[in-house]
Amino acid sequence: MPIQPARRKTQFLLVLSLIFIRAPSSSGKTPPDSIFPHPFLAVERIDVPALRARTERVMGMTGEAVARLISELAPIRLVGCPNCQGGSQDTSVDVWTIDDPGRISCRYCGERYPNDRYPLNGTVEVINPRGERQAYRFHDGGSEKRRFFFEGVISAAADDYLVERAHDLGLLYQATKDEAYARKAAVILDRFAQVYPGWPVHGNEGNYANWKTFHSAPPYPVQSGKWGRWIHDELMTELALAYDLIHDSPAFTESSASSGAEVRRRIEADLFRAQVELVRAYPRYLGASGQNGTAAGLIAIGRAIEDPDYVHDGVGRFRDCFYKWFFADGMAQSGSPAYAKQMLRALESPIEISRGYSDPPQYTHPNDGRRFADLDLGKSSLVLERARSALAKLILPDGRYAPIHDSWARNRFTQVEPPRESRSALLPAAGHAVLGRGVGPEQTQVHLHFGNHAGHAHADELNIQLFSHGREMLGEIGYSHTKLRPWAMSTPAHNTVVVDRFNQIITRGWLPVSWARLDRFEKTELTAGEEVFGNLLLYDTDDGRVQVVEAEAVRAYRGLVPGLKEYRRLVALVETGDADVYVVDIFRVSGGREHLWAAHGSVDKDQDLETTLKLEPQEGTLLGPGTEYAAVRDPELDSESFKGAVFGLIDGLSSAPAPGQWSATWRFRDTPELGLKLTMMGSARRRVSVGRAPSIVPAGEDNAKADEFKMPLVLVEDGDEECVFVAVWEPFRGRPLISKISELEFRGGGGRAIGLAVEIGGRTDYILIDPDGKETRTVKGAGIAFQGRFGLISEVKGKPVFMHLTCGTLLSKGSQSLHGRPVPRGNIFGLRRDKGSEAFEADGELPEGDRYRGHWMLVSGPDGRTRAYKVSRLKRTGDHSLIFIDGESGLEPLPPVEGRTGQEESRRKYRETYFPHQEFDGGLGSFMILDAAWTTH
Repeated sequence: MPIQPARRKTQFLLVLSLIFIRAPSSSGKTPPDSIFPHPFLAVERIDVPALRARTERVMGMTGEAVARLISELAPIRLVGCPNCQGGSQDTSVDVWTIDDPGRISCRYCGERYPNDRYPLNGTVEVINPRGERQAYRFHDGGSEKRRFFFEGVISAAADDYLVERAHDLGLLYQATKDEAYARKAAVILDRFAQVYPGWPVHGNEGNYANWKTFHSAPPYPVQSGKWGRWIHDELMTELALAYDLIHDSPAFTESSASSGAEVRRRIEADLFRAQVELVRAYPRYLGASGQNGTAAGLIAIGRAIEDPDYVHDGVGRFRDCFYKWFFADGMAQSGSPAYAKQMLRALESPIEISRGYSDPPQYTHPNDGRRFADLDLGKSSLVLERARSALAKLILPDGRYAPIHDSWARNRFTQVEPPRESRSALLPAAGHAVLGRGVGPEQTQVHLHFGNHAGHAHADELNIQLFSHGREMLGEIGYSHTKLRPWAMSTPAHNTVVVDRFNQIITRGWLPVSWARLDRFEKTELTAGEEVFGNLLLYDTDDGRVQVVEAEAVRAYRGLVPGLKEYRRLVALVETGDADVYVVDIFRVSGGREHLWAAHGSVDKDQDLETTLKLEPQEGTLLGPGTEYAAVRDPELDSESFKGAVFGLIDGLSSAPAPGQWSATWRFRDTPELGLKLTMMGSARRRVSVGRAPSIVPAGEDNAKADEFKMPLVLVEDGDEECVFVAVWEPFRGRPLISKISELEFRGGGGRAIGLAVEIGGRTDYILIDPDGKETRTVKGAGIAFQGRFGLISEVKGKPVFMHLTCGTLLSKGSQSLHGRPVPRGNIFGLRRDKGSEAFEADGELPEGDRYRGHWMLVSGPDGRTRAYKVSRLKRTGDHSLIFIDGESGLEPLPPVEGRTGQEESRRKYRETYFPHQEFDGGLGSFMILDAAWTTH
């Protein structure tokens, strides 16, 4: 889970500590007589007065008093409040101070625990790793799933406090050389070394924060450990840094003399080595979120206790992370900017902690065969820079990261410096496109998501987001740990289309029970089926006046809606002035019985919604008459669920048939001149409903407030088996500028082509879209001819002022015409690597040189995935061509099979070198190079 306030603080503190310490420079200024210099991070800029203030209380305590704060019982993290059940995840009991070390309070209602109202009336007895019997007391909430371990969370808070103080004391020792600070830090370290071996492995059951489990032997669940909530948190990195800071002090000799034990050996063996061995008892790769924490901990411990094996292990995990848990385009496998930022920020720690490290002379690691000298993990790391670049592409104009999947909509953690300019961007492997334009306060972005439904995914294929005029116009709830998390993740909570009252499938996401049905609650576990992902169909953004993207995601409903043949969306961003734009939005669905197009505005600002339809009030919720809003929590469900149907959260309904064109307008209550107008084409079986649904974000992750905040939304229902939702969005300041939108008619029916005429003042834009793009289409009465996938003719006073054509050969009106090149297509029969470059071997003779430099090539593989690459150059060789690409393909051929002919070998097996690491037979498939043409006048 992304880092939260009042949770595991050491992850924050490690980063904070690096403000005060830095790695020795690569100039070699380290003690020449020491293979492992201590401290291995050079100390500078120590704020001694601040550190003395933070450690004053501990320095005033006896060693025995400090040691008593560290319990022989294991720390237990995450405990809820039985009094108010406030906050989220049932984890609000976390307010602790050294002034009252035996009590802890709820951060919402202030109830202090333990107390007589909520007594410790239950006990779990455990045989710990030493064979000793331990008793863990709790307040019994009436179920195994509601046991409140107040004493355990008090121990965890005290332990965290003393870990922080140990590091502070180490810094003070380095700054002042006062041995009293080192001695007190050694007391803390030694006490942890004494009790850690007796702590049992324990954890939570799923998302039930107060359902604790204890484990006596492996295999252990990933959400367990002795120290942290997850095994990823197990290594006490900050304590290792504290040990390093006092490593060469006399404190250990003095401690040994006074206690009769060899303290240094105990700290290194019973604490740090024991932690590493526990981590190694788990599978190496259990999940993406914390692998970076493990890497940093291994390196810190290895350097602190002088074990190069641990350093190599940590470096290996650091490097593996980019291949194991990132897509080929650099995005984290979750698709969530919050998780990506968490991972990248934490990956700075291994870089800093390892910088300047050298192995002992003559040392070569027995497993990886490497020898490190003056290590610098961040130097010239292409995968690291690619990951940083991918995340930067998802910054909204207000400086927030786009809240995709489980990513916070409003959180300081996901707030950075706003961009000066918005530009188009594509993450082809992760599956996300941005259409962007404008500078400063007048930036506009349109996002289209078609990503992999991996961990922390939402049911959000083909969701769009729109930001313009300084505001989120079509928003996204993003991450929520409240009881309404199932709503935040659901398909109708996104700006996309629901088919047959099902949520889209989430392959690897969070599914505690079956939320597949939206119109009823079923406590049935879902089993993961086929991988869920979307595919890019079109991407054309080089002409600043119009940008186009199209994607499909039929797999989102495969298995739930038999016979679903098409599920695709095209979005075009068209500029009408320096600060003004409109968006053409075409959503096609073929298959299924019921299609529900959903759209909502801002998730964090109050808005009013009005339409041109004569709406009639509708009783109940979207479940039907006689129902009412209900999001009741159930003790048998986890802390991030409610008992009920998702459709039951949509109420305040009114509806009307929509056989013809209609419009709806959202306006911000605090700034009524800002708004978003939707104009939509109608059809005979179409019905529009306006209602309200939870917006969640203003509740601030407090379950007690989650039901209070609502947002208006529009639902468009269509019962045709094949339907096309044709919409135009116009964000505006003051008033909308579009005066009229008309549908164009094509001679001969036009097949599946769609045409619109959009009038803005004295300008008329003719929009032409053909999903097939093969036939020449002519518009009745307009003198327009079009062959391609997308076309735009913009005219003023009857004269074209610019034209744009995507993947086509002809666009004309009257005597004005624009001609494009036929789209290069063909088959791919190999992948070649040459001097750091990669090229696809394709059949046919393509034009050599740079003609298609910077163009996107779509490669459709036999595994159903379409991968996109930017072309660098083309080269002919014999009767075929080499298509060189920028960067990596993210593919590698598996060893050839003996006895295969050349033709068979062209269909060999390949493997993805980055997430999701799929292997597929049948070669590499076919390709097409996207092309566009436009006029410059």
